[in-house]
Amino acid sequence: MYDFSWSRRTKADTEAARLSEFLQDLMVVGSLKGFKYLDISIRGREELLLRVRNDYLNPPTAGQGEAPNSLMVLNSSVSKGRALVSAKTQYMMQSTSPVLQPPISLIDDDLVKDTQYTSFLIAAYSRYRCPYVWLRSNHERLIRIKENQTIETENPLKLESTSCWKQFDIRPWDIIVEVVCLTLRPQPENPFAIDHEYFDRLPLEEVVVRTGAMVRFLQRMSVRHYYFSDSQDLEKLQLRHYESFCELMAARRTMGSPPFT
Repeated sequence: MYDFSWSRRTKADTEAARLSEFLQDLMVVGSLKGFKYLDISIRGREELLLRVRNDYLNPPTAGQGEAPNSLMVLNSSVSKGRALVSAKTQYMMQSTSPVLQPPISLIDDDLVKDTQYTSFLIAAYSRYRCPYVWLRSNHERLIRIKENQTIETENPLKLESTSCWKQFDIRPWDIIVEVVCLTLRPQPENPFAIDHEYFDRLPLEEVVVRTGAMVRFLQRMSVRHYYFSDSQDLEKLQLRHYESFCELMAARRTMGSPPFT
């Protein structure tokens, strides 16, 4: 299990300012493509859709070990007939809004039918003043319940990262790391591992743009506290970005076109 030792908040930012900064980071990470274990896309101004590949999901069966820590919390909560969220969160939910649910979207029906991924919705709605995460598909693969019980699918998941929002400097990638590590078994050494073959299938110009964005993101991860950041992935992408950029510039000079249009 990873040691999620986040940095404590050092600035007396207002809740609105913190949420605004979180949403800016959400848009940045939502534009990235080329991860090995996950696919990320922006679903709205306040929403990010995180899909974890089921190819790497190997949940334990009865008698074959235990579920990851946070899933054990979810399992024990459901098995005792309690909600998937803590009592403190339920109190906050009741005091801020009668129902804490993400907006209903037709895309959710498609997510349920998608067997290739397990989908999560990461959202930071201004009315709730903090981020939450909802499991949007494959509930039965991650949460074990008794035959006479049902899963409250509209309740947000109880995660360590979202619970520590008020005390720590939580960013979208902190939540993504926790979700990936709790979903995949065994846990990946690097949740942000790169699928380098993805870039092989892209046009040259798109390779330059997407590798540049990914390099910038991995650099931010390397200077943060993530000790599992893979320097080989970063070095390989940096080289690919430089070589692709040079190839693109050479091709445009040959064609007599300006470097950028």
